[in-house]
Formats: sequence, structure tokens, C-alpha cells
Amino acid sequence: MLYDLYYTIIYERHRVITELLRRTGAPQELAEDNACRIEHVITEEMFEYIKKFGKNS
Repeated sequence: MLYDLYYTIIYERHRVITELLRRTGAPQELAEDNACRIEHVITEEMFEYIKKFGKNS
């Protein structure tokens, strides 16, 4: 159950960050590779800012 919660959080981060990186013009594979790195170290506070930015742009 805890694993499912962790997976859900990481998957949302991966999806949102990948989309943001794709909007910069990065190729899909590059965006996904970097999202994998970023999603594990970004703070929850910063991720919330990224989500808001993505919704407003």
C-alpha cells in the first residue's frame, strides 16, 4: 500500500516534469531521462510551483 502511494506520487511528478521539459522543445527521450532524475530530488514545494506553472502556460 505504501509502495502504491509512492509510485503514484513519483508517476505524477514524472508525467508533469516530462511535459514541462517537452514544452521547452526537448525530444521525448531526453525529457523523460531528465524527468527521471529530477522527480526523485525535487521538493514537494517546488513541484507544486511547477504544476501551477504548467497549468497557467
